[in-house]
Amino acid sequence: FRCMDGDHLLIAIHHLVVDGISWRIVFEDFATGYEQAVRGEAIRLPYKTDSFSAWAEQLSQYANSPAIDNEREYWQHLAQMEVASLPKDQERAEVQHSLIRDTATVSVAWSEQETRLLLQESHRAYNTEVNDLLLTALGTALYNWSGQERVLVNLEGHGREAIVPDIDITRTVGWFT
Repeated sequence: FRCMDGDHLLIAIHHLVVDGISWRIVFEDFATGYEQAVRGEAIRLPYKTDSFSAWAEQLSQYANSPAIDNEREYWQHLAQMEVASLPKDQERAEVQHSLIRDTATVSVAWSEQETRLLLQESHRAYNTEVNDLLLTALGTALYNWSGQERVLVNLEGHGREAIVPDIDITRTVGWFT
């Protein structure tokens, strides 16, 4: 867009096509190419990595291989388990209006040192990852509140875990989750 305050570029891509990591790749490549063009250089971007379709095909083959049999049994068992719902103050049918006055906000700010300790130090004691600690804290809080020993928590990751050997998707743009 050519505007009074300068030129602007809009990049719009549907979320079904790109994830957050893909946006970073697209923006880094655009910035790199733009900076090279401004300096009068030929635009040279890093080499492309394996395609999304190659990754999907390899992942499908892995998911249907004997290597996954033990995991498949685990997840099928988990899907069949009965997990009680968390307690509610009111059933949905009873709630006539959701009012702002009935809500509350709790804000917590961690210091730089506390954040560093969480992200870089605390998980070392049990050889875990930060997500393990955060899920443990969530589970403990839910148990203390509800008394339930089992709570089903659905998680979504970035989908780029190195599961399939010989596939490099570090610079591949797509929706991997």
